Amino acid sequence: MLNFQNNLKKYREMSNLTQSELGLLTGVCQSHIGRLEAKESASPSVELLTNIFKVLHDSLGITMEDLLYGVDKEGADG
Repeated sequence: MLNFQNNLKKYREMSNLTQSELGLLTGVCQSHIGRLEAKESASPSVELLTNIFKVLHDSLGITMEDLLYGVDKEGADG
């Protein structure tokens, strides 16, 4: 999950969600999302990762591979 934090921010912004909005949709506070994006927090729990994925998948159609490893929707690595 080396690229997870960068991908989380990228896909959250592509979904036009604030950290607060993503937090509300995934059951955590804005500061937790912020810490994940800033690499100040350990990897998310499986439950949180699943919730984040569901929100971003519903919005953008991304795969779990996209979120974890950064496969760009246009085919370039992200």
